[in-house]
Formats: sequence, structure tokens, C-alpha cells
Amino acid sequence: MDDKKSSLVVFDLDKTLLDADCEFTWCTLLVKQELVGIEFLDRVAHYFIEYEEGTIDYVAYESYLINQMKGLSRQQLHKLLDAFLEELTPLVRPLVIQRMERHKAQGNTILLATSTNSVLAVPIAQSLGIENLVCTEVEMSAGVPTGNLFGPPAFGSNKVKKVKEWVSEHTVTLEGSWFYSDSYNDLPLLEMVQNPVAVTPDARLRKHALEHGWE
Repeated sequence: MDDKKSSLVVFDLDKTLLDADCEFTWCTLLVKQELVGIEFLDRVAHYFIEYEEGTIDYVAYESYLINQMKGLSRQQLHKLLDAFLEELTPLVRPLVIQRMERHKAQGNTILLATSTNSVLAVPIAQSLGIENLVCTEVEMSAGVPTGNLFGPPAFGSNKVKKVKEWVSEHTVTLEGSWFYSDSYNDLPLLEMVQNPVAVTPDARLRKHALEHGWE
């Protein structure tokens, strides 16, 4: 391995570093704050079913989420994000964080790779002490979302593409690399690294991990 390059260690976010889906937590917060009606949560829940089935239109899903934010002021958004991070604090998985800290101590480069939109993913990454992030980028104006995505979402093959692009721009190597994820949707990225780890995996990923002797 090139001594100048550190091994890449990638972590998924939802149901991996967190014992929750952060976007659903955000949506629940919007309902509790009475910024949206309960029908909004029903629609989001339907998208989550499509996600589990592998049929979700991820652009439509993220567009639906961020369009609920575009009417907020910058101050309102920051206040909501503070409340959001408080809700997530007890949902952080200590054992996975310990694994991440161990990788840091070994000199590995940590990358958070999530399909979560950047409005939520950026403050989460900061709160977890992760400097490197690949996520679904949201177009912003005056500190608030415009309602549009900036480029393709970091989902499926696009997530792999974005990670590869990130790797090409940084001094890291895939030799000795790791990826931690819960989702079968991340199979292409799990197969890209040398040490794939299935964290509380869904049924399809559990089956694949057991068949291939993954941790």
C-alpha cells in the first residue's frame, strides 16, 4: 500500500450509525411542530415501503421532502435542525461509533456516505465528528432550500459513483477498505471494498452476507 495513502472506511448513516432513519425522524419532527399535516407522514411512509421493495423514485422522494422546507426562514430552519439533532442524540449507536473511533486511531480515513439530503446530513456529520461526506446535495439560496436537488441523489449506482469520485479526489486507497451498511441497496458499494460489514442488515443483505462470509 502506498504509505502516503490511508485506507478508506465508509459508513452508511441510517440504521447503521443511527438506530433510526434520520429523514423519517425529521418528518416526524415537522408533524410534531405542526408545520405539516399527518398526511405528509403517510406519504413518506409509502415512499419507505417502495424503498424496501426496491421500487422507489428517489428523486421524487427527496423532492417531496425538501419542498416542505423551502418556505422556512433561515432562522426557522436552524431552530428545527437544533431540535432534530437533539432527537437523534439517543439514537446514535455506541458500538458502531466505537468501531469508527478505532478506525480513526488506526489512521484510516472516515467517509460518511448516505443518500440523506445535505440539509440534514451536513449537521449530522458535524455532530458525529466526521469531516468527509457524500450525500444527496440540495440547492440552497440564502441559507434555505430552493426545493430543487443539486445533481443526482446519492442513491444506488449514483452513491457508488459519488464515492468513486470522492476517492479520486483524495489521498486514500481502497486497499484495506471497509464499508458498514444495513441495506441491500448498498450492495454495489459493499462489493467495492475489501471488508464489507452488514450492520443489523435487512433480510436480503443478511442472506447475501451469510452466503459470502461477511462480518
